[in-house]
Amino acid sequence: MNSTTKLPTILWFLIPSLIGIFIFMLPISYTTDGQSQLTIPIAFISETAEMAFAPILQK
Repeated sequence: MNSTTKLPTILWFLIPSLIGIFIFMLPISYTTDGQSQLTIPIAFISETAEMAFAPILQK
């Protein structure tokens, strides 16, 4: 495999990975009481969900 075929192969895997990381770290904003706004990344939500479902997943 020469270097001209390695670059498309690397980009084939690299670009979707970077898009996934960007979406995973994208902040979600929502209003808590009508005035103040809370912004949290999707990664925090998934971590919280994982802890909540840990007892079920360990069975």
